[in-house]
Amino acid sequence: MNYLLVQNKQIVILGPITWRQRFIQTEINDLIESEELTIEYTVPATEQGYIDIGDGFEIFPVELTTPAFDPIYEELSGPFWTYENNVATGTYTVNTLSIEKIKGHLKQVVATERYRKQNLGTTVTVANTTFSVSTDTNTINSLLSLANNTGTNTINYKSPNGFISLTGADIQNVVNQIHDYIQTQFNWEKTTNETINDSNDITTLQAIKIIEPITLRGV
Repeated sequence: MNYLLVQNKQIVILGPITWRQRFIQTEINDLIESEELTIEYTVPATEQGYIDIGDGFEIFPVELTTPAFDPIYEELSGPFWTYENNVATGTYTVNTLSIEKIKGHLKQVVATERYRKQNLGTTVTVANTTFSVSTDTNTINSLLSLANNTGTNTINYKSPNGFISLTGADIQNVVNQIHDYIQTQFNWEKTTNETINDSNDITTLQAIKIIEPITLRGV
């Protein structure tokens, strides 16, 4: 259970917080020292529910409901408190963000999605064989090192489809295709950001497809 320390049912002095005796007592002592509270009061070690301290100061148990909202497009204001039956009830209002804030949030989503797709892996075709490769930085660096060390020689490269014979130029070709794939993702991010920048209303922004729905295999 959370609690509020309230003055005259208007000013929230502390909370909402769980029952923390020493923390609440420190706040009470500060009120006594400032002479806002003119009586001595010792906070109980265990929570008691509603407490009328005196001088207009009260401790209320809290009921707080947070409404559903979309943090990309909306924000909460509040809580706004009402006091009835010795309980403080908190409510929020959901407000639409400014279009510039929404654009900023959407660009963060775009960057996250580009990074995910960038590292998702792709397929390459070399030596008449198509196979899957990882597209993370470590894989690229390993392939570059392998290409440099192989030169005009050939190696037996183990692909997901089995071993294939590759030269250094073949391996560099794999790296180039990976780079092309990654550049495609950055191009998508740039184009999507431009679409976001050119949008003048929230309805248009909501229509921009950033994360494509995932289709399960066999469905």
